Amino acid sequence: TWFGLSCVQLSVPVTPVIPEDTATTFDDLFVDETLVVQIQLHGNNLNGRLSREIGFLRDTTVLALYGNTLIGTIPTTLGNMISLSKLWLDENEFSGQLPTQLGALRNVDDITITGNQFSGTLFTEIGQLDRLKRIWADGMLITGTIPTEIGHLQSLSNLYLDVNELSGTLPTEIGRLTSLQDIRLFRNRLVGTLPSHLFTLPNLRIMYLDSNSFSGTIPKQLNAPSLHDLQLFSNRLTGEIPVSIGQLPDLTVLRLEGNDHTGTLPATLGSSQKLLRLTVSSNRLYGTLPTSLRRSSMLRRLQVDRNRLVGPLPSWIEVFDNLLSLNMADNRFGGSIPAGLGTLSTLEDVTLENNNFTGSLPSSLCDVESLVVLTADCVDVGCVCCTSCEQK
Repeated sequence: TWFGLSCVQLSVPVTPVIPEDTATTFDDLFVDETLVVQIQLHGNNLNGRLSREIGFLRDTTVLALYGNTLIGTIPTTLGNMISLSKLWLDENEFSGQLPTQLGALRNVDDITITGNQFSGTLFTEIGQLDRLKRIWADGMLITGTIPTEIGHLQSLSNLYLDVNELSGTLPTEIGRLTSLQDIRLFRNRLVGTLPSHLFTLPNLRIMYLDSNSFSGTIPKQLNAPSLHDLQLFSNRLTGEIPVSIGQLPDLTVLRLEGNDHTGTLPATLGSSQKLLRLTVSSNRLYGTLPTSLRRSSMLRRLQVDRNRLVGPLPSWIEVFDNLLSLNMADNRFGGSIPAGLGTLSTLEDVTLENNNFTGSLPSSLCDVESLVVLTADCVDVGCVCCTSCEQK
């Protein structure tokens, strides 16, 4: 009996899994006239290479070898494991190109290979895996473009290809993935415009496309009713922030910093009362903070620094009683600072310098125990407990 190994004994083996004169060794595992249905040897300090004879296990449904120190390339014979539904090879030291023969695994629904050193391009045969629900292949050295064939994966719900070296444009075919819930392509070298159909997928909840070189505008019509976490920061996006972005009913995180957006903040931003983070730093936005934001009383991070915003710090700031971070630096805000700011007992950092504020900061801010950073223009604003004072 092996822990992590599930077998079914064949009373009368019609066709041996392995030829009769062969005993196939997988480290200390011998398979002979037994149907191996699962191999779960994760976290067992296995080392060495994956033998090409693994391909004889045509009836195995689960191959779980994650959390070992296996090395070398994936044998092409793995494509013969036609019953495989789970391929979990993550957190090893595999390297080399992913074999195109993996496209023969027509029953696989989960491929998890993150935490290895795979390189080369994604195989176009991936489009044949019509039962595939999850691809987890982040943090490696995968290059080339995302194949258009990925648009055939109608069952795909999770696509994780972040922190690789992918280049080229995002194929429009990705907008056909109506089952997609979570897409993470951040920290690659992707360029071009954002496919409009991607923003209309009915089940999409999380979209992380940040830290690439996408250009153009965000599509005007965002009709993804389940989308709650949208991160497009550190790209080359231009134009106005669409009004429809504020109408996403479940939006909790919106990060657009480090782009070249212009125009005003949409008046609809407060439509989602679930909003926890709004970060639009380092753009060219102007105008005032929309009053609709007061409805987002659960807000924890409001970061609008390094824009051209004007107007006062509104008195309704006091409704954000869970606020952790307020950064309004390097804008053109003015007027006095409302006393209600000092009632926010969860604050950790308040950054107000390089504006036109006058008067004094509420002395009650000095009593907020969680406050670590408090900066202002001390020449114009009285502050007895600022951690840093900017001198204009």
